[in-house]
Amino acid sequence: MPKLHKDFPAQLSLGVPLEMRQNLQAIGYLLGSGGEYAGACRNVLNAGIKRFVEGLDDSKRAEFEAILSNIKAREVLK
Repeated sequence: MPKLHKDFPAQLSLGVPLEMRQNLQAIGYLLGSGGEYAGACRNVLNAGIKRFVEGLDDSKRAEFEAILSNIKAREVLK
């Protein structure tokens, strides 16, 4: 039976240094995904984003939240 929705509907494509891709691929093998590195990349990005946002001072965090709110509103309008 086909899936009715994607687990990760937004695609992110970016160039990275070869060593970064190799590291992500090694993490993928370590996590049991057979060298597929999308999951490893999502995990690393999520942890980095969380750490970045938690490290913001109150004024920068408020500014970040306002920007994020605008981005989310634009997504709804598409």
